[in-house]
Amino acid sequence: MTTLADMRALVRQMLDDSSDTEEQRWSDAEIDFALAAALEGCIALVGRQVTRYDVQTEVTTTSGVADLSSLNILEIKAVEWKSGNVYLPLSAGDYNAPQAQTFDGTLRVTYLPRPTLPALPGDEVTYGAGSGVGLKAFDRLAAIRAALDLLPKDGERNVSLEGQEARALEQVLQMGATPGAREIRLSSSPYFGSERVYLAGLPYSYRWVWVPGTQALRLVV
Repeated sequence: MTTLADMRALVRQMLDDSSDTEEQRWSDAEIDFALAAALEGCIALVGRQVTRYDVQTEVTTTSGVADLSSLNILEIKAVEWKSGNVYLPLSAGDYNAPQAQTFDGTLRVTYLPRPTLPALPGDEVTYGAGSGVGLKAFDRLAAIRAALDLLPKDGERNVSLEGQEARALEQVLQMGATPGAREIRLSSSPYFGSERVYLAGLPYSYRWVWVPGTQALRLVV
């Protein structure tokens, strides 16, 4: 378990900052802000390439709209339409496309949750689906990025730390990878080629659009 106090200490170590409160060049508030920003950036970057930090939930639409304000979403990765016990993938749509007014049903949303720092120094720093997906390597990457953001206050550049960032990112991507779905092709005949088993965006040609400002998920046509 990595606590907020652990993360602060790691950032100070990278900045070669003092453990003595009276001699510290960066306050806890400054470090916490940098850590929060670094966590958001790391989740957005890494989460687009791996599935380890994904969260899935079902939402109900009314006239083609679902309210996602309770989910604290950083980014939506996929939306599927539930038909019986089957989930059919929908494609992302144009932001200005006409809204679907007739669809009332269930959607499964795969998203990256926005990470938040705990209120108390002794509490665990979690991200993704919670403590179960935590990686020390990810904690280290976030701490490195936070330290690099704080360095301009000291008027110095840390080339060694910049190199560690690249290696830490590579390590997280390798450790965070989980098996994903592959498109399967069936060959019906050697003369007519192959046929796809599934395609995205088929049901009624609906597409999805997420509006961060209102936290609404809209189906468009």
